[in-house]
Formats: sequence, C-alpha cells, structure tokens
Amino acid sequence: MSTSDAPAPLVATANECASCGEPAELKCSKCSGGVDKDGHVSATHYCGKACQTKHWSFNEIECKLKQTRQRLWRAGELLRDLAYVHAHATWHHDVSVLRRNDRTIRLVFGSTHDAKYEYAIGRQHEFVTQKLYRVTLPGGEQFALTPTLAKYGGDESVLPWSDFARRYSNGLIDVRGLGYHTTKLDPDMAALLASSLSHAVLLPDTIACVMHYAHRQSANAAVETALAGEKLGNFMGMSALAYSKVKDPFLERFKTEVTENIERIKAYGGVNTVVARTLEFGAVILP
Repeated sequence: MSTSDAPAPLVATANECASCGEPAELKCSKCSGGVDKDGHVSATHYCGKACQTKHWSFNEIECKLKQTRQRLWRAGELLRDLAYVHAHATWHHDVSVLRRNDRTIRLVFGSTHDAKYEYAIGRQHEFVTQKLYRVTLPGGEQFALTPTLAKYGGDESVLPWSDFARRYSNGLIDVRGLGYHTTKLDPDMAALLASSLSHAVLLPDTIACVMHYAHRQSANAAVETALAGEKLGNFMGMSALAYSKVKDPFLERFKTEVTENIERIKAYGGVNTVVARTLEFGAVILP
C-alpha cells in the first residue's frame, strides 16, 4: 500500500441561488458592483434566468439600494481623497506627535506652540464639534458622510449613522437641511482679514488662519477646473472599470490646480494682497 503527499484537490464552494438555494454561478449584472450597508461589494446570485426572473420582484428594491450605496461610498472616498490632497498641498507647520503612557496623543506646532493648546488637543475629544452630512437613502437607511473623520480618530468616509453615533458622537447640536446656506464670516476671522489691509505685523497663527481662508477659495476653483466640464455625479455612476480609469487622473488634475493656485498667490504678493482683493471683490481673484 502506498501513500502520496500530494495535496487534496480544492473544492469550490458555490454561491447559493437567491431564489431556490441551489448552487449558483450567475449573478445580477445590475447590482454586481453595488455594496451592502457596510460598504462591501455584494452581488445577488442565481442558478439560471428563470430563478432571476422569479426573484426580481424581491431583488429590485435591494438592487437599486446597492447601486445607490455604491455612489455614496464613492462620493465619500473621493471627497476624503480631495481633502487629503488639499491638506498636503497647504499644510505648512512643523508638527511633532507625542504619544504618552496614558495613551493620549498631543501635538506640538513648532514656534506657534502654546501649552494650553497641547492640553486641549490631548483632552478635548469629548468637547469637539464636527460638521458632517447625514444621508438618508430611498429605503430609509441613514449614513454619515464625513470625509475628514481622520481628525477625530477614524478612517472611514461613509458609515451607517448608528455606527457613527455610537463610536464618534455624544449627540447632535444642530441639524440643517441639505442645500445652500448663507453664512457670515466669524467676527474673529473678519477682524483678521481687516487687519491684513493695514499691513500690520501678523502673528504666525493669524497668518495661518488667513491663508487657510484663501486656500479654501482656491480649492473651489481647483475642483471646477479638475472636472473639465464633467459633473461630479457622473463619476459616481460609472462602472467599476470606468471609474478606476478616471479617478486617479481626476485627483492628479486637482492636485496640480491647487498647487498652481498656491503659486499664483505667492506671485501676486502673498496672502495679504489676495485677502485685500477678496474683501474688495467678494471672491478670491488670482492673476
């Protein structure tokens, strides 16, 4: 009697048909790229056309929801990537991160460091407010759309609202309808902008605030340029293959435009001059 050390052949586990429960190799093409409530790709499988037709009345609603969730997740991830590109292009502080034995994290901002800010960053998490979108899908599902959650200890850009509330929030302070809202400059920011007109010597923190305002305006123009006439919503509905081909070039164009806008600000005389024209014309005007 002889034995063999050859491995046993792998046995593939077939997906079950959503209609009859039998092994299935086919899947619904309309929702094959859609995602479930946690953002994972989720396809509905069938053993044949007959079962798919029979099950369509049940799958139709979920199929559309999967596609809608996919668009939401893409939007969140793209907004997060845009935020990172903008932050990397405009961030100008030397930062040290201190990890302490009590597991708190404190940041030291070089010459602008003040002890009270170190303490605040180390302890303020339960008092910090953040702005985000609460998205309700047609089926009633609610999600948090928060491209900058990394500032608050998370790396998600989209997650179920219940998960966000449990992990990152102590409660709601204010809720506004989605759309355009007219807002006024914070009094402190307005004072900083006004002081730049007198060419007063600005503290490093003041300069940072003014530059951030100008950079945000430049980023808006960069987004419009990067889209090159396309609507952002068109990107969200593309097939997975088509989206993979346009995403990276889109981000690269955005990065280039942001960088060029920053160089324009410098060439035009710096942020003080740009801010002066902003107050005069109501928008950042670059040469």
